[in-house]
Amino acid sequence: MERMYVVWIDVNGFTRLTLINTSSGANSILGYMLAASNADWLNVNETGFTVNSTPVPTSSQYQSVGDCAALLFNSSSGDKTYLQLPAPKQSIFMADQQTVDPSQITSLVAACVGNLVTASGDLTTAFVGGIRRPTTREWYK
Repeated sequence: MERMYVVWIDVNGFTRLTLINTSSGANSILGYMLAASNADWLNVNETGFTVNSTPVPTSSQYQSVGDCAALLFNSSSGDKTYLQLPAPKQSIFMADQQTVDPSQITSLVAACVGNLVTASGDLTTAFVGGIRRPTTREWYK
């Protein structure tokens, strides 16, 4: 199992850490996450070396890394895992602005299924759904 640590940063300078557990590396997953997020990555570590960037986060409706879209995947054994997408773009949600529209993240889902792994090490086999999890801390916005 490979594990990628990503430090995300938003336009307000707040950060959030996400972990992406995969069987063969998370570069493609990270690329599709960036396309669906208003945040940008500040640091990435997957191979034991930390890579730093000059991030350019976007100012938009869900610009805080405190907000995320929790994307739920399951495996053939029934194990489940979440992929946390910080500062999700408004366009990935349905009209209720809470439920993730799977048709807006098809490339991300395709990169995850068969590569993202659960805590027990099982490969994910399907995307179950996603929902917005807003921050509850006012100082975080």
